[in-house]
Amino acid sequence: MLRLSAQALVDHLDAAFARIWTLSESENVLQLRASAGMYTHIDGAHSIVPVGKYKIGQIAQERTPHLTNSVIGDPRVHDQEWARRESMVSFAGYPLVVKDNLVGVLAMFSRRALPDAALDALAIVSKYIGLAIHKKRIEERLVDRDLRLRSALNQKNAYLDVLYKVVTAAGVGSAEDSIKATIEAVCDLTDWSVGHSYLIDQNDGGTFVSSTQWVLKRPGLETFKKGTEETELRIKEGLPGIIVAAGKPIWLTDLGDPAIFPRAQSAKAAGLTFAFGLPVWVGPDIVAVLEFFSDSPVTPDLDLENLMVQVSTILGTAFERKKAHDILLQSEERHRVLAETASDAIVTIDEKGDIVYANPSTARMFGHATREILGRNVTILMPSSFQHRHSHAFNRHVETGERHMSWDRVELTAQHQSGRLFPIDLSLAKSNFEGKKFFTGIIRDVSERKDAEAALQKLSAQLLRLQDEERRKIARELHDSVGQLLAAISMNIGVIQSQSRNLDSHGAKAIEENAHLVRQVSDEIRTLSHLLHPPLLEIAGLDSALRWYVDGFSERSKIKVDLKIPSDFQRPSEGTELAIFRIVQECLTNIHRHSGSERAAIVLHNDGAHLTVEIQDHGRGIPNEKRTQLAGPGGGVGFAGMRERLRELGGTLEIESTDKGTLIRAKFPAER
Repeated sequence: MLRLSAQALVDHLDAAFARIWTLSESENVLQLRASAGMYTHIDGAHSIVPVGKYKIGQIAQERTPHLTNSVIGDPRVHDQEWARRESMVSFAGYPLVVKDNLVGVLAMFSRRALPDAALDALAIVSKYIGLAIHKKRIEERLVDRDLRLRSALNQKNAYLDVLYKVVTAAGVGSAEDSIKATIEAVCDLTDWSVGHSYLIDQNDGGTFVSSTQWVLKRPGLETFKKGTEETELRIKEGLPGIIVAAGKPIWLTDLGDPAIFPRAQSAKAAGLTFAFGLPVWVGPDIVAVLEFFSDSPVTPDLDLENLMVQVSTILGTAFERKKAHDILLQSEERHRVLAETASDAIVTIDEKGDIVYANPSTARMFGHATREILGRNVTILMPSSFQHRHSHAFNRHVETGERHMSWDRVELTAQHQSGRLFPIDLSLAKSNFEGKKFFTGIIRDVSERKDAEAALQKLSAQLLRLQDEERRKIARELHDSVGQLLAAISMNIGVIQSQSRNLDSHGAKAIEENAHLVRQVSDEIRTLSHLLHPPLLEIAGLDSALRWYVDGFSERSKIKVDLKIPSDFQRPSEGTELAIFRIVQECLTNIHRHSGSERAAIVLHNDGAHLTVEIQDHGRGIPNEKRTQLAGPGGGVGFAGMRERLRELGGTLEIESTDKGTLIRAKFPAER
């Protein structure tokens, strides 16, 4: 955008070159973003200009425009030798200010004298460039906020996935299986290279025993594994000894000292540079030590450490269960110790659907005291509208094994004791004991996530509305302000044309060319204004606006577009009209840029239930990988904008694409 703006200054204001800087507030410097004309690079001596230094920095500091036709001799132009060598005559610079906030500076040098009107032109240009920079920065902040929020949600879900895997393994497997599931889950989460565990020798309690449970994420780590298994460690030696002595997680960033880390040589040979370990407790005793290694620097992470403490506690219950030689369902107390460490609700039901176990988080989440729900049917936790359907599907599964929904994280609605409904993620597992079936569900309250998603959708909708309003304002300014200025210039040129007989042939030709250029610029601005916000959409409706746009698009792109609108087409609401226009605009732009198609078709029809818009091309189609991206939550800026407009109006977007073309179908609920 800025590069095209700089080029426009060169093309239309007779500049030798033009540049645009933007302000970096944190460093109080101007960063060169665009350059056109005799210089197009944006690096070098003027790529970074401190505010207040040189001519550009002074314009930024004073926030006042500057024009001089005496570059040679101007003390603000510090490189006078360059100015003489390049025959520079004039300079004009203008601060980019939005709501009293400086966002940048634009400037141009010319080999000809500039009229005072050049500053007037720069004033108009600077206003729109400043607004565009300001708008882009707002969009970037919204995107950054979105990414940070999504990152936090993804991290939370990843941590919960680790807990779920450990809880599941500890609930149905041996202690060794639980350790293996744990180190695999942690290494997958962190991408650490090695996961391993030590057990405390139960015979004398003074020696570490290297377990057979390993995770090696890359080749070349077998030497470290062998070195570990060959190194005998007493209870106070090496990394596990440090962990036992501390009784808490340890981050070790130096593996090179054999006195601290006896396996230093084998670690160096394997390229390992970092270690993390933690104890596994059962009551007052440490029964095992988990250790992890990485070949790249790692910053200690308190959130990850807290997660590992929870994992350690869950593993402790697995060791406790092994020691007691009993299964989880036979001992409510051992089940309680396991489940109390989980922040999610854990509920176990029998073949009749009656609750036989509920951990403390269940009471906190649903508002029922544990004693009130034990022995009650699980439907007590469901909305009444869902209870009958659940009972029917559950009984069918018990009898036939048929599942009516996925058991891996399905989204449902639960009911609090107060009657309040809230969204949950439910994961299910089935077990058998003494010929009876039991079902355990892990329930996660996702109200915060749903609220965050709703907030993001609201922000997206608000951004679209702001974009539409900004387009409307810019279109109005272009038509009312710039259009009037061009009209005035055209009239002035007309006056000069009437006296062209007093000019030589070169001057008369220049006046004629200028008149043509002004007409061309006026036409371009009128087209740009109408594309930003077509007045026909408000005045004559969608039918006329689409026909105007399609005709102009076909003329500009040379793509033949067949537009079919029913003769009895009724105008929808203003919001739906704007959404349809923008969707058609986006799709035709994509066809022109990417499809290679020479033809396109647009069809609108209303079947009474839906108002449907179909845009079809006959080009190369969308690659499978790109189509998968477009189907996801990110997709692309254009498709994301279309989906957001449709979502706000209750509509849907469908994409069908082959190597023979692409069909985009947008459906809106019919308005009554």
